[in-house]
Amino acid sequence: MGDPKTSTTLAVTFGSNGSGGASITDNDMKNAVEAALNQAGGKKPDFTTIQLTGDAAEITGWNWKYLINLYMENSDWSGLTTLDLSGMGSLTNVKNEKLSYKTIFQLTSVNFPSSLTTIGAYAFYDCTGLTSVNLPKGLTTIGDHAFASCTGLAGMMFPESIQTIKPGAFDSGSGLLNFEVNDNNLYFTTKDGVLYDKAKTTLLFYPPGRSGDFTVPDGVTAIEDRAFASCRLSGVNFPEGLQTIGEFAFSSSRALKKTTFPDSLQTIGGRAFLDCTGLKEITFPENLQIIGESAFYDCTSLSSLDFLGDAPPIVGDYAFYNVGSTGVIYYPEGANGYMDTWKNGIGLGSGWMLQPATLTVLFDSNGSGGNSLDDNEMKTAVEAALVLARMDKTKITTIKLTGSARQITNHNWMYLRGLHTADSGWDHLISLDLSEMGSLIQVDAAGYSKYAATKFTFAAFPSSLQTIGEHAFQNCGGLISVTFPADAQLKTIGDDAFASCAGLTSVSFPKGLQTIGKSAFASCAGLTNVSLPESLQTIGDNAFFSCTGLEAFEVDTNNPNFSSKDGVLYKAKSTLLQYPIAKSGTAFTVPDEVSAIGDSAFESCGLTSVSFPESLRTIGDSAFASCGDLTGVSFPEGLQTIGESAFCYCVSLSYLLFLGDTPPIVGSYAFDNVAPAGVICYPAGANRYTDPWKNSINLGSGWMLQSDTLTVSFDSNGSGGTNITNNEMKTAVEAALALVGVDKTKITTIKLTGSATQITDSNWEYLLHLYSEDSEWSSLTTLDLSGMGSFTTVEDGKNINFFLTKLVELRFPDSLKTIGRNAFVACYNLTKLSFPEGLQTIESSAFQGC
Repeated sequence: MGDPKTSTTLAVTFGSNGSGGASITDNDMKNAVEAALNQAGGKKPDFTTIQLTGDAAEITGWNWKYLINLYMENSDWSGLTTLDLSGMGSLTNVKNEKLSYKTIFQLTSVNFPSSLTTIGAYAFYDCTGLTSVNLPKGLTTIGDHAFASCTGLAGMMFPESIQTIKPGAFDSGSGLLNFEVNDNNLYFTTKDGVLYDKAKTTLLFYPPGRSGDFTVPDGVTAIEDRAFASCRLSGVNFPEGLQTIGEFAFSSSRALKKTTFPDSLQTIGGRAFLDCTGLKEITFPENLQIIGESAFYDCTSLSSLDFLGDAPPIVGDYAFYNVGSTGVIYYPEGANGYMDTWKNGIGLGSGWMLQPATLTVLFDSNGSGGNSLDDNEMKTAVEAALVLARMDKTKITTIKLTGSARQITNHNWMYLRGLHTADSGWDHLISLDLSEMGSLIQVDAAGYSKYAATKFTFAAFPSSLQTIGEHAFQNCGGLISVTFPADAQLKTIGDDAFASCAGLTSVSFPKGLQTIGKSAFASCAGLTNVSLPESLQTIGDNAFFSCTGLEAFEVDTNNPNFSSKDGVLYKAKSTLLQYPIAKSGTAFTVPDEVSAIGDSAFESCGLTSVSFPESLRTIGDSAFASCGDLTGVSFPEGLQTIGESAFCYCVSLSYLLFLGDTPPIVGSYAFDNVAPAGVICYPAGANRYTDPWKNSINLGSGWMLQSDTLTVSFDSNGSGGTNITNNEMKTAVEAALALVGVDKTKITTIKLTGSATQITDSNWEYLLHLYSEDSEWSSLTTLDLSGMGSFTTVEDGKNINFFLTKLVELRFPDSLKTIGRNAFVACYNLTKLSFPEGLQTIESSAFQGC
């Protein structure tokens, strides 16, 4: 220990595991410290460190309180700064158990033993001098308020072993800016310095020293008790999906001025926003069920409460005690339960007024639609209703129109839409209710509006409405719900009517709907499924273009004009109109009856391969544009037209196989910005696939023209070779490949010519192996023997012990007489085959398994 007169460390032996002492002046720790002091012979102010040793397993109650209080401000031990527990090899638990109201100002450093598993309740409460803490590797538990009010701590790193961190453990840590967790911890994780449970569904602690605004990440469903207590944030945004805000979650967060609750929120816990004196207004979502006891107690600036539910939530005692003395409670028109008795029951007195949050506007005009956004009948009607109702437009959530008007068009409609823009001054307006306009048949905009009505969330229509015209709801990005009554007479949804309504997640089309216009729902990224009624007759071009979340179409089975199969939309089953961009899978086979693929049908989808039927005749404009993962395409023989920009920006596309003897008509830019190099394969003898033609479709010097047929001359009638790697057929195939200099992976057909009368043993085995499932000839499908005029016999396939999965088509010469046993066994995909008239014998099992 050194010279007792010069050492600044007081060594204290503590072996007690008793009750923790009777009081601050009567406990085992006091006895141990005083004994050590007497032995050391020094004075209290001379010591900077207390170093504990001994076999005690815990320091609790008055023992711990006495020890920690030695470091408080104005202590007799005025030089103390460090507490060293590292020598206590049996120590597992330290805790205060009772709140200390004395600031532990002097303690700046603490050393823990590796044996420590628990730092209990209030253990280091109000240790304002602590600037860093190294938690031991075996620590499992941090108790209630263990480090609360430790204003000097800037960060906290939790070890792999930590299992429990109690609410309030870091309350009022005004300097705390960051939490970190060992990556191997099974219980907790962090993101951007914020502490979550491992699944990131519960936000546990937000660093209370941070200021500004914070957006809770998607996926979080619960805010833990005291998670933001005494934080310095001015605004918090919650994700859709959040269900619970815990007790004391934001208590004493006096800088908090704004927060928006999601529709999913069900419970606000007791004292959740206690003493949040900066809050002035709160909007409670429709699905909220419980506001806990004293939830907004002492929110002295609160003067506006907006309830969106048709019935009030359950409100705990004192939930709104000592808020502003005057204010307004807004609620949906016609909602039950929002009465004076209810208002008084939740502690809001005579200074608070109940007011529906709906502005009812009488509109009878069938005029021109107005002259401008500042001069129209709708503006006049809205302003008159506002004056009559004596309402504050910043608190209105719904405009409800009544009256005999048959149409709302041009500037009348554009003005109404404009009230839902971000800077309109109607701060809470989210809904438009037209359901009581019994004569209304049409709504229509004057044209495209560059002003995004982002606050437009809900729209309700009358049964009389027949037409939603062009651009009516375009750019209403916040629109999530469109409701039509069961007896709706809607016939037409016009061009771009709901284009770029990114928040729209579902639309229930009425049974009588006949027309959906061009781009009517284009760029509605939130749509996942679309169900189309029996009555639908017309779908305009690009009606559902760039709906990036769309997974499936479903068409009423009685619709005579349209159909769906596996979620894909078709017209009369012959035209593929739209492939859902978000449909699962990377490969797709177009059904056999399809003859046309519509404009933009597959644009921006994630397919890597697509197979076309022989029936296909037309590929529309931009049909596969921006399909960046598509690598190769095989065009059927009967294809006649490839539209403009059909495959533009298919940046991985490097292989085109044309099966027709004549190229199809190719539109402008059809292959712009595909891969810079690739191969165009075409049938042998087709003479129109030339460099000038290749250049005319904008495929440059990096693209190579190549016949898809390899012609092999075979004249041998020898032994058939010695094995599959040493035979005359292998020599002939490799010579033909070297002669034409083509890539074998692009060959679809091997065509044999020559005078051989038979192909036997290893020659035949080698040839067929090229069509096996593990062959490197990946595109090979056809074996053409028709050019071998002397060929009479296909010998037994006695050595064929592999599956010929690639062989699809066989062509025989007229001279063929015999097909031997097992010759084409296990050709599972063989679908095209015709026998010559002179064929005499097909031996047993020749085509077994085909």
